[in-house]
Amino acid sequence: MKKIFLILCCILFVLTGCEQTDVIGITDDSSTSDTPDIFGTSETDDLEPKYIAAVVLSPFLAEITAELGYGASVIGRGTYVTYPPIVADLPEYGSAVAPNISAIIGSGANTLITSVEPSSQDRIALGKAGITLQFIPYPRAVSDFENAYITTATVFDHHDIAKANAERIFKPIKDILANTGATNIGSFIYIAENGKCAGADTFEHAVLSSFGDNIFEDKKGYDTDPAFDGGLSTVIMALPEAERDELKKSIPDNVRVIVADPTLFISPSERLAEFLKRL
Repeated sequence: MKKIFLILCCILFVLTGCEQTDVIGITDDSSTSDTPDIFGTSETDDLEPKYIAAVVLSPFLAEITAELGYGASVIGRGTYVTYPPIVADLPEYGSAVAPNISAIIGSGANTLITSVEPSSQDRIALGKAGITLQFIPYPRAVSDFENAYITTATVFDHHDIAKANAERIFKPIKDILANTGATNIGSFIYIAENGKCAGADTFEHAVLSSFGDNIFEDKKGYDTDPAFDGGLSTVIMALPEAERDELKKSIPDNVRVIVADPTLFISPSERLAEFLKRL
């Protein structure tokens, strides 16, 4: 009887052990298939840094590029790019309107950033040379301005990182434009560098109308001569000093005069936030 009892115990022990082993095995397989590897790499980790050697032809795009922190990736500039210093001292390759395409092709650049779309012939030449063209038009609305930041950032960095960086840098301007209740400049005109007033389809109007009423909102472009009547409260001048001083003689004493850097809206960037704080 003892032998039989011992044999039965051994059989029971073996069967119990096999069942336990099978259960552990199933648990391991399930855990492996359903649980992500926490030590693995994410999609972002797999992305290699972009190598960009850019020529930036437009002043406002050069400023935005440097402001975003990508100035070291710029190897050439446009004729009218004079700020900031990190790009202003670089070799010149023509303007956005008249780019020196052959020189750009020979510059070692792999990217051209401009606010004026090149001709089809120039685009073909750039493509054959392996140079990526990034066309970012001058803004006409605040949303265009923000998109210029985001699009510029994505030239130099991967999308999610670039977008986050652009939104962070643009935030001070966005916050000012979203909280304009405490600032009211009343009825205003903006006199551009050519001595004409900005109409409704201009970037100046898009920004400044958040703070007051543009007397020439029924006009377009920069074709209207200044007028200093009709309940005018504020004149914003983006004129050279000599012209500004002469024009001031015609402005009534009760009208506020604000002087703006002539390049402020031609080449909008973070400097715009500082100007808007002064309104």
